[in-house]
Formats: sequence, C-alpha cells, structure tokens
Amino acid sequence: MAVKRKSIAERKKSIGDAIKDINKAAGETIIGTLNDEEIAEKLVIDYIPTPSLKLNNAIGGGIPRSKFTLISGPEDVGKTMLALETIADNIKKDLDFVGAWCESENSLEESSIKMFGLTDKDLKERFIFMNVDDMPAEEVLDYVIRLAQSGVDMIVINSLKALTPEKEFTDSMEDNNVALQARLNAKFMRVIIPTIASSGTALVCVQHYTTNIGGYGDTKMIAGGRSIKYHNMLTLELKKGFIDAKHPLHAVKDQYLPVKVNITKNHCVTDRNVYVTTDYVVKIGKGIDTTQEIFEVVFDKGIVVKNGGWIREYEQGKEPVKGNERILEDGTKASWNGMAKFVDYVNTHPEYYKYLKNRVESSDIQAESLSEEEIETIKEQEKLELEELKELEAMIDDAMN
Repeated sequence: MAVKRKSIAERKKSIGDAIKDINKAAGETIIGTLNDEEIAEKLVIDYIPTPSLKLNNAIGGGIPRSKFTLISGPEDVGKTMLALETIADNIKKDLDFVGAWCESENSLEESSIKMFGLTDKDLKERFIFMNVDDMPAEEVLDYVIRLAQSGVDMIVINSLKALTPEKEFTDSMEDNNVALQARLNAKFMRVIIPTIASSGTALVCVQHYTTNIGGYGDTKMIAGGRSIKYHNMLTLELKKGFIDAKHPLHAVKDQYLPVKVNITKNHCVTDRNVYVTTDYVVKIGKGIDTTQEIFEVVFDKGIVVKNGGWIREYEQGKEPVKGNERILEDGTKASWNGMAKFVDYVNTHPEYYKYLKNRVESSDIQAESLSEEEIETIKEQEKLELEELKELEAMIDDAMN
C-alpha cells in the first residue's frame, strides 16, 4: 500500500529540525539548503591565479583551493618554476597569503626564490620551506596533512615520486617492495582530500613522467601510481613549446622558454570543453612573461588594432577609424606610430598596463581543444586509474583490518 505523503509544510518543518540536529551534533554547518549562505559558499571554487593570464583562463581561474592539482611533464619544462612563481606572486599581492614548499628532490635554490622577489622579511615569513631528503615518506606526508589543517593557502610537494617509504630505508637492496609507494600515495589521498576540502588549502604535486614497463600505447605515465591521478581535480601536463620565425620573440628566442600546457583533467568547470591546450613563454631568469601575453591577446581580440605602422585603441562602441581613439588618463590619444613606441608606453605607464591586463582577464580567450585522439587516450587512462584504485583500496583495507 502506498504511503500517504505529508504536506510540504509538515515535511519542511521535519527536514528543518533534522538539519538543525545534524549541524548541532557536528558542531558546525555541514548540511543545509542552497539558500543557506555557508552551504552555498562550499559549492563555489576559489582560485589562486598563476602568473599566466592565458593559463588561468584555460583552467577556469588558476590553481583551485580545496582541491588537489598535478603539474606533470618531462624534465626541464618549468614545472617547479610554475608552482614557485605562483606562490611568490600571490605572497607579494596578498598580505594574508601563506605558501608552503615540501622539497624532496633537493632542487630548490635560494636564487630561484630571490628571482621571484621573495627578499623582504615579511614576504619570506610567509613562505614555509620543508626539506625532507632523508625523512621517511610516511612522516613527511603526516607533516603535509598537519600543514593543511593549519590553513596554509597553498602547499607544493616537489615531488611525491622522490619520497621514500620507511620500509625502503630499512630493507636491503634485494628486497622486493612492489607498488609500495603507490599504496602509500593511495592511503595519503584518502586523508589529504577531505583535509584540504575543509581547510581551503590548494595542494599541488609536481610529478615527473616515468616508463610504464610492459604497458601498451603511450608508455609514459605520471609517476606515483594511478591513484594520485584519480583523486586530483586538475592535471596540467607541461611540454616544451616552439618559437617559430613568425613569433614576435623569434629574434631573441634564446632568452625565452616557450611552454605548452595540455589540460588533461579539469573537474573544476562544467561550462566548457575541459580538454584544452594553451601556452606561455618564460623569460629566462625572470619568470612568465605576462606582458607578452597581454600584447598577444589585445591584438588577437581587437582591443588594440594595428593598421600599417600605426597602433591604436579606439573608444568602445565607436567605428575603428582615425579620430575615434580613446583618450588616455594622461590626456593623450591611444595612438602610437610603431610597435616600439606602443611597448614603451605600456611599460612606462602602469595604469595603462593594468587597464590592458583587466581587459584581457575579462575577455573570452578561447583555448585550443586537444585532438580527438588525445582525448580518447585520456579517457582510456582514466578507466585504468579507476581499476587500479579499486585494487589499491582493497589492499589498504585488508592491511588495516
């Protein structure tokens, strides 16, 4: 016999009472309707911007808080520098920002930190460094969890692959410790994911490629086991780019490192194709060249127009013809005879640089989609990750029982 449903008024009261009881028992607001401000805030992803405007746009805003991000790729493509410059940039711009760096590869040097401007006492006070070369991985990951609980804004682990499980410190070289690190990482994921969700910390792991011996297809895979790829919300795969003869930096290409970024996983956005690729250039010894990105986008989007040797910005809504140039803050027209004069004006007028940057950030920069072949390969890898994760979870459960 069908149960007679109570009226909506009766059920609202009963549900409301249940919500109050649950929140009281939990000691905080963990349940509620979408009209409850605290609950609605939990559904909004906050981002920590990287120095690359194009990368931020392709991702959805930058490195997501309360989520786990992987930065992967082969050696010498700028993985570490992207993470380090992102922390440094935000420490300088936000007086409340605190970043932490867990170094297991002994690769971070003082010169890199100084290069990104962390020289003042206050700035250095908000950069936490932990060198863990000879610590067992279990101990290190416990410290990372504790840091996340403390409310650090962003934690970078460089890298999980280089962390050594305690058993490998004590066993002899001939002992077989198959998948020991992968099992450890899977266990770490089960603890750190809910921790950062609660603290608002952005966790970033820098990982290298390794060879999948006996595998088929692309034998290059991210080190550390498939579990870390399954649990992360964002995967950035970096590769070296190319500056061709048509590129405006071709004449000085030896001073730059072009970087191509394939976004192979992005569970932070639902309003766009998540499998996209973008790029940026790094000025060697300086960092990501944001100014170059601004120049590229303002011309691509028609914010600034090049006509013959002249460069002009027109009043929005007016016909792009001579005489309709926008009047700048210093009273001059947005009109320059030659690229050199335009570049010089942008570099010597911070207010105009900021204006162009804001226009770029608010514009719709279309990232290029990955190929159908690349997307299909990614989806096949995701299936394998899920299968391996189930096996690892079962092994961990057996060990804990």
